[in-house]
Amino acid sequence: MIWQNGRMEAIGDTLLELLSKDLQENFDRQKWEAIVFNEEIIKGKELTFLPVPEEKKVK
Repeated sequence: MIWQNGRMEAIGDTLLELLSKDLQENFDRQKWEAIVFNEEIIKGKELTFLPVPEEKKVK
């Protein structure tokens, strides 16, 4: 766990370095590409959005 005090920009370079190294050492591209994502849309309940009500003028 890492705690950051101050602006996020201050850790940008270090964070990029850490993430790049971790991805290079731990990311398995073959396993990632083997994943089959199910994009089938299942019929069922749907959400219906009502129009936004008009603004009421405050007296």
